[in-house]
Amino acid sequence: MRSRRGRRRSRATHDIGAGTVAVIGVIGLTIGLAALMLPAATVTSARHAAATAADAAALAAADVLVGVAGVEGGASGVTWSGPCGAAQSVANATGAQLTACAIDELVVTVRAEIATTFGPVSATATAGPPT
Repeated sequence: MRSRRGRRRSRATHDIGAGTVAVIGVIGLTIGLAALMLPAATVTSARHAAATAADAAALAAADVLVGVAGVEGGASGVTWSGPCGAAQSVANATGAQLTACAIDELVVTVRAEIATTFGPVSATATAGPPT
């Protein structure tokens, strides 16, 4: 293709702006993938936090149940209303809600729940003396 003055145009002039379009496409794709991964990352993080809260709550309840931590105080000086009260206190301290607490002899099973924007996430933990 020739211009008015008889010079030949280079092919590079036809590709001006192609890199910008490609970069904008890659940025859009990256933002889209991040938006798709956000719910999974949020729920996974909350699931780990709920599991940690449940583990700590179950251990606290088992400690109270077997007498390691006193119901009327103990090393921390905190007063609980039994093993499930201790579990509730620990769950609340970790940012979770205790939704279940069951005692079977010396074994305590608790369920902790954490609310997310994508719905509640819960975890269950059991603690007791070694068998």
